[in-house]
Amino acid sequence: MSSSKPSLGTEDRSEEGALDSERALIIVPTYNERENIARLIETVLSQDPRLEILVVDDGSPDGTADIVKAIMGGNARVHIHQRAKKLGLGTGIGGITVGPTDSRLIEKTRNQPTH
Repeated sequence: MSSSKPSLGTEDRSEEGALDSERALIIVPTYNERENIARLIETVLSQDPRLEILVVDDGSPDGTADIVKAIMGGNARVHIHQRAKKLGLGTGIGGITVGPTDSRLIEKTRNQPTH
């Protein structure tokens, strides 16, 4: 039995190109996550080298964004979108412009039912 990487929602594209070239963007809305954000980023990125993470910070007064920016200095897979004020975690992906390869993931996420 061979081990395989998770498909990240894509089919095998061995004839078109290596699946390893596919990437996925994980969007994490945050507010006051200073104590957790570094560990969360490390945990997410350790799951698969094709993953990148976008932290959408709602103007956390605790310095969450500063920690993310420090991590970004040493890791090109970490990104931040800072919002000026608390707009709610549920709106954390609204209004974000992404490239064509990532827009498929954003649209799929937007269409998920909310609980």
